[in-house]
Amino acid sequence: MTASLSEPGDLREQGNQAFKQGKFQEAIDRYTEALNALVDLQLSETIKNDLTKCYSNRSQCYINLNQYEEAIEDATRALEYTPADQKSLYRRANAFERLGKVNEAISDAQRLISISPKGGSGDEQTNILLRKLRENAQSKHTQKTQLTSQIQQMFEAVHTNSNSETALNNLLVISREDASAEGILAFDCDLRQIKDFIQRDERITVLGTLRVLASIVRNSYKRAENVYLKLGLQPITHCLAMNDAEIPSSAAVLLHNMIISICDLENRRKIQKPINVPFNFDQSIIEFINNVFRMLNGLIDDKTCSGIGRDCCLDLVVKFVDRANGCNWTRNQAFKQGKFQEAIDRYTEALNALVDLQLSETIKNDLTKCYSNRSQCYINLNQYEEAIEDATRALEYTPADQKSLYRRANAFERLGKVNEAISDAQRLISISPKGGSGDEQTNILLRKLRENAQSKHTQKTQLTSQIQQMFEAIHINSNSETALNNLLVISREDAGAEGILAFDCNLRQIKDFIQRDERITILGTLRVLASVVRNSYKRAENVYLKLGLQPITHCLAMNDTEIPSSAAVLLHNMIVSICDLENRRKIQKPINVPFNFDQSIIEFINNVFRMLNGLIDDKTCSGIGRDCCLDLVVKFVDRANGCNWTSKFIVSGVPKVLRVAATVSDLSDNTKSYQITEQTKMHISCVLSVVYHDLCSDQEREEFNSECIEFVKALREKDDVQSRIRTISVLAVLLQGPFDTGNAILGSQNLVDLMIQMAGSDDVVQQRIAVEAIVLSASKKDKAAGIIAQGADILKNLYRSANDDIKVLALVGLSKIASSKGTDTSAGIVAEGSCQTLGRACCKFLTTSESFDIRRWSADGLAYLSLDADVKEELADNLPALKALFNLCQSQDAHVLYSLTTIYVNLTNTYDIRKPDKEMVELATYAKQHIPKEHPKDEKTFFDERRKKLVEAGIIPILVQLCKHKSENCREQIARIFLGLCENEKYRGPIVAGGGAKALLPLTFEGTAIGMTKASQALAKICITTNPEIAFPGQRMLEIVRPIIKLLKIEHTALENFEALLALTNLASIGENVRKRILKEDGFSNIEQYMFEEHPMLKRAATECMCNLVVQEEVMKYFTGENDRIKLLVLLCGDEDELLIKAALGTLAVLSSLQADIEYIKDLNLQDEERQRLNDLMKENRIICEKILDVKSFTEIFKQLCACNNQDLQFRALYIIRNIVKIDKELAIRIVETELMDILFAMKEIKDISLVNEKNQKIASEIVQLCLKYGLIQKNKEQTIKEENGTITSNK
Repeated sequence: MTASLSEPGDLREQGNQAFKQGKFQEAIDRYTEALNALVDLQLSETIKNDLTKCYSNRSQCYINLNQYEEAIEDATRALEYTPADQKSLYRRANAFERLGKVNEAISDAQRLISISPKGGSGDEQTNILLRKLRENAQSKHTQKTQLTSQIQQMFEAVHTNSNSETALNNLLVISREDASAEGILAFDCDLRQIKDFIQRDERITVLGTLRVLASIVRNSYKRAENVYLKLGLQPITHCLAMNDAEIPSSAAVLLHNMIISICDLENRRKIQKPINVPFNFDQSIIEFINNVFRMLNGLIDDKTCSGIGRDCCLDLVVKFVDRANGCNWTRNQAFKQGKFQEAIDRYTEALNALVDLQLSETIKNDLTKCYSNRSQCYINLNQYEEAIEDATRALEYTPADQKSLYRRANAFERLGKVNEAISDAQRLISISPKGGSGDEQTNILLRKLRENAQSKHTQKTQLTSQIQQMFEAIHINSNSETALNNLLVISREDAGAEGILAFDCNLRQIKDFIQRDERITILGTLRVLASVVRNSYKRAENVYLKLGLQPITHCLAMNDTEIPSSAAVLLHNMIVSICDLENRRKIQKPINVPFNFDQSIIEFINNVFRMLNGLIDDKTCSGIGRDCCLDLVVKFVDRANGCNWTSKFIVSGVPKVLRVAATVSDLSDNTKSYQITEQTKMHISCVLSVVYHDLCSDQEREEFNSECIEFVKALREKDDVQSRIRTISVLAVLLQGPFDTGNAILGSQNLVDLMIQMAGSDDVVQQRIAVEAIVLSASKKDKAAGIIAQGADILKNLYRSANDDIKVLALVGLSKIASSKGTDTSAGIVAEGSCQTLGRACCKFLTTSESFDIRRWSADGLAYLSLDADVKEELADNLPALKALFNLCQSQDAHVLYSLTTIYVNLTNTYDIRKPDKEMVELATYAKQHIPKEHPKDEKTFFDERRKKLVEAGIIPILVQLCKHKSENCREQIARIFLGLCENEKYRGPIVAGGGAKALLPLTFEGTAIGMTKASQALAKICITTNPEIAFPGQRMLEIVRPIIKLLKIEHTALENFEALLALTNLASIGENVRKRILKEDGFSNIEQYMFEEHPMLKRAATECMCNLVVQEEVMKYFTGENDRIKLLVLLCGDEDELLIKAALGTLAVLSSLQADIEYIKDLNLQDEERQRLNDLMKENRIICEKILDVKSFTEIFKQLCACNNQDLQFRALYIIRNIVKIDKELAIRIVETELMDILFAMKEIKDISLVNEKNQKIASEIVQLCLKYGLIQKNKEQTIKEENGTITSNK
């Protein structure tokens, strides 16, 4: 549970207590809350001390949970605030040591000894750690030396064919240890010897080498990537195609392990995600995946490939083709489901022909193959039950068929039937030849299954114990609220939900909890059940069959603020899960065709409908419960996306909801009336509107209208006061919902005269009901012109009423009529100045009345009137009215808050403006049609001034407070306002200071699509001009990366994309963690696509962002593969936009600068791992420099840059040339052979600093000196420099 205290000291103390009790995760949560509270405070020595303690203590918690990377990060943060903190140094050294980073651990331990008081116990403890580390380092060095010697002997034995089989077996044994696998790759760093072994004609050597490599790449991304980059796929392709009993299988195991390791599938498969969403791989991994796919696809279709090899390729496709747990190859043309279905059809035809033949060994063999192969096709189509059935049939004909056993085990595992899968795998091992690659593959599967089974058993035991404790706590009322909250958390995981239902298999205890009189228990139980049934047909059906609908009905009818809503959520989740609506709604079908449900589901749907229909008409049901029932009908009544209740609802539902609509709370005979809330009639209008729009034929519409007309006629028959009031109340609901039906009844039943009569009476109730009906009809100015014409006069008369409630309602009605023109000043619906008069009246009620309802209605009126620019100007100048609106924001009423946010949107002009097409305007002018015109006071200068007044009045903290509201529409309005304010750079600082940046972040993840986009753009604007480290301290800076990257979409406006790119440019400059997060969120590909844009500003912004991103080491790999990214950058250097050229040159300068940057460290005594990493980086750097030179237009572009007047561009171009020349003599020759050398010699001699400044001359001289050093050019006797062929190029 979240801590209720907000004091950092209290939170830290709670963390300390949790730590002492061994609750390390809880301690981490408390320390994190303390840190979140501290980072917002002004930095002082006390705050620094508190930050140090929190980070240091959290570091220790991470160590206890074996999360050493996080521990190092926290200890480092603690040392940034207190560099001499001994605990943090000791903890970081401890974490380094456990990660195997001995040198870093020794460094920290030595520093700790130097600052700790001599003779202390801490000093002794540190000495012990340091001694242990040094011994460890010495031991590792000795082991490494011995290992290298052993590996050398084995390689020599394989080379000389001196007992090579034994040597390869020994290599296989030692390769299973990480240190030895690293040692093999370090010994043969270019894999030249291994490549030679694979390409030999000696079967034993090829087979042994493949097995060694398969072991090396297993469970190591780094080693697998190393093998892929240096060995490539060609040797594996050759081995897969070979006609051998074991070599293709061993090559398949190697490729299998490479895919698992490079794609990190073991860890990725543990992530909870929708099965139709593929994993999000980096670009370099996607390229690897695509290369593997092309290779397998080619071999499958290669007639020279052996049958065994083709089977191995197909098996690899089975394992990695899907998007749920694999490489998402499903979309590739060669593996579309249609082809597997076609194969199934062919195998079925073959089986039909075979069963009629006399059974013999040959026929048995053919039947086995057909059934086994069809089983594999079913696996490819995720039809695992059919796959098991076919594999079983194959085994009936050939009980020892290994492929069928493996495929059935595979299908069992995917269905979660672990025990059956283990049984098949054990049987497969018992019959397969020892030492074969198939044996190894099966062992891997068996080990995985056993680990899975053991893990599941352990988790299940622990889970059952936890659930039992929570149920007992609820039974005895011992902190039952906490127990229910814990059950709710557990139920969100599938295993937890299954565990709850398994523990209380008959749901007797849960039923008992719901039927108690304890509100907290009922509420908690409903929430747990709602979570249990979510997204699971099996669990939802279980709950429905064993619990039934009666307890849910009872809870829905209760007069409570939360219990009916929770019961409605439970019923909603049951309907969605049992009817599988999430998946069904994705099916393309005509909207008038309902879903085709099974009979059992139809019975469930009908029972739910009868229950909801009954509760709506039940006078004992609470108003809140009735609203919940109506809301469920709205969601599921239609045939397009719901349960197809429309036809039944017309007959049995419409009369019932109209009876509720006829309820008026102020009537005297309400002893038998329905309980309703302020929102009930709005819910009824929504239900009737949804039903009306779902009607597909004139007959259905006629039936619907007939039901409504007959109901109104029956009410009109009595013709007493109460009947009149009820009639107009029903009419108001119909006008708010299916307006056409309401309008038809209004005319046919002569209800306009009745409204006028009621409005003119002295009865307050009659006046209020008449006003509400007129106000609602005023919403449809295009369909209710007659009502508006008469209604305006009625409302004016009622506005003179002595009753403020009637007066303010009339004012809202007049406001609606006056504002129906929108922002169009040319629509003369009301007299000039009327809107201002009405606006002043609303402001008067707002500032003087003590009644909440009157102030609420006044705000509602202003929400309409503030579309008028004159009203906006007056309201912005009326500080008391603004303050009164701010005070109303304390309300939790969604309707009030929406009205308030609408006012702020109108005042700031942050609503969407659709400008008419120029051609359409000309056409309308010619046809003498009405053309909308904007008010002059809606121009930028005016609304900028209004925004300024709102900020000065204090709107920012109000908006921050409103962000907590859950209404999606309100959140969208708030995002619009924030974005409008952020357009002015000077408001961004106050927004950050007022907590606006923090409040905007949740708006980017939840809400309407427009709202999330607007909030993201506002954050982007803040990032562009404000230091992100100040605006988004700590973890928040990483969290804003995702919403800003989401802005990078083609469908978004150019401005949104441009600002997102600028924000990412600023963020990428902050540090390594932010750049890693950008890459993790697939930022590279999203940014790169805009480098191809035709829009010059987008292209430039993307290139500038890339310039900051390439500082990250991982990004270099994106440029070294087989792609044209370097070519694009070189071509961009030839653009006309100098800022774009500068960014492209900067990117190339960073990518090519490694050789220059590492000059001072490459000769140091580095560890082997560090040396290997350095060598890899140098190779990648060389590849990039070669790619730059390979661009045909490189010389021409860089000649122009070196000779241009912009000395900044000149320097960057020279810097890149210097980097290329510095690589080695081979690349320097390619530079010397171009005309660039003429320019460099000339630049070296120019004295005019306006043409070449001193810095540029110096770098040009450095390039020339490097060429001299390589011997590519030389000095002659006359002290001139010439090229090797003797041609004089320049005087010195």
